[in-house]
Amino acid sequence: MYKARFIIGVLGLTFLILGLSNCNVSKTNHSIYSLSQNPPFKISEGYYHDWIAGVQGGGSGTILFITFSELNKKVKVEDFFFRNKKVKAQNDQNNSLLYIGYFKNDINRGVIMDSDMNKEAQNIPPEKYPFQLEEDEAVISYTYKEVVQYYKVSNIIEEEVIAFPQTKPKND
Repeated sequence: MYKARFIIGVLGLTFLILGLSNCNVSKTNHSIYSLSQNPPFKISEGYYHDWIAGVQGGGSGTILFITFSELNKKVKVEDFFFRNKKVKAQNDQNNSLLYIGYFKNDINRGVIMDSDMNKEAQNIPPEKYPFQLEEDEAVISYTYKEVVQYYKVSNIIEEEVIAFPQTKPKND
């Protein structure tokens, strides 16, 4: 009887310790997304415009432009977070201080709806968005001194929508 209580006590204590040690893991770690207050760059302008393809099924999206007035050579601009999406920031070939983000609207994310659970299991769950941003705000992810940092840009200007023209048929 004594051995049974001892074994149950040890097992109970083990489960309790393991359960409590995992509590910290389940918390969302927002500290990795803390925003920098004094970045090693200065932004001269930020603007965006929505675009619409001129052909059916061509899609739509938003293009974000961030122009730096000063950019430390040790800074590597990585990603843009804008309108609950994240994309790679691309450096303009003609202007080393201009970075562009191409956000495509995903009407159909390729969600599989099927009675077969194995096929539905192939669906990729949406990634949790780490920032609460207004419509005219974006976050720049950058690497400086081998540390990933984040900076919020406010008052991004919305420009006129670009509607790309429909392409001409090849026979005309």
